[in-house]
Amino acid sequence: MKTIRCVSAVVALLAAGGAYAANLEAGKSKGDLRLDSRDALRKGGATGPALVPGDPEKSLLIEAIRHRNEDLQMPPPDDGGKLSAEKIALLEQWVAMGAPDPR
Repeated sequence: MKTIRCVSAVVALLAAGGAYAANLEAGKSKGDLRLDSRDALRKGGATGPALVPGDPEKSLLIEAIRHRNEDLQMPPPDDGGKLSAEKIALLEQWVAMGAPDPR
């Protein structure tokens, strides 16, 4: 049951990314990264796959949400800035679980 709650929360978090959704509709996704489907997320964008299922430390998505790299930050500072520590931990846990995504 804990896994189902985690996956549901992550899918909701990815789908509700604020301006992310507006940027997709406007065709302005930065670096060609899309989060609106499992396949798009695993394909990644201009810098390669966003995820390495089972390995958060090698996943660009995790690097981006941690805001440790000035050139790779998601969401960007001018679009709400860094996620809460709770949301970052949730995404890290999800990737460590293999990034299950029912979409």
